[in-house]
Amino acid sequence: MRANVEDRNPKHEIRSTPGGVTPSTNIGDLIDRHPGVLEVLERYGIRIDPATYILLRGTVQQAAEFNAILDIEGFRAALAESIQAESAASFEGDVGR
Repeated sequence: MRANVEDRNPKHEIRSTPGGVTPSTNIGDLIDRHPGVLEVLERYGIRIDPATYILLRGTVQQAAEFNAILDIEGFRAALAESIQAESAASFEGDVGR
């Protein structure tokens, strides 16, 4: 049974364009809603194996455990540091404009 339009989460809504796909459509959301697109991705050379798909939908801890990363806190801290550096670089770029 399909949900009513009012029940849908607009954050995950596939935009209303031909085929429901825009350049900003999230690939993960697209695969969730329409698994058949995996064949199209493969045809265009984009390979998403099951482990990658699961990893992309998992938590930081799950990713660490799946990849045998013993220092989960170090992994988490490195991710946070990368995000902070990216944010700082973005901020510096905005200030210079």
